[in-house]
Amino acid sequence: MESMEESAKREAIKIFINSRKEKLSICNNEQLIGLARLVDCYLCATPKHKRILAKIAVAAKHEFPTSDSF
Repeated sequence: MESMEESAKREAIKIFINSRKEKLSICNNEQLIGLARLVDCYLCATPKHKRILAKIAVAAKHEFPTSDSF
């Protein structure tokens, strides 16, 4: 049986994906896998680690300025 934490995590990922279907449709498999890993890390992270992940996302956006933001 799935724990409540796992269920909540799964639901959060589902909401994230559903709200960004159009943008995600242009991603290749490698980008989608990377995004899924980042979302998974973020959902399990402590507040301190969430700030670190946010800084990584901002740095990636600056490195790839032509890509759309999620």
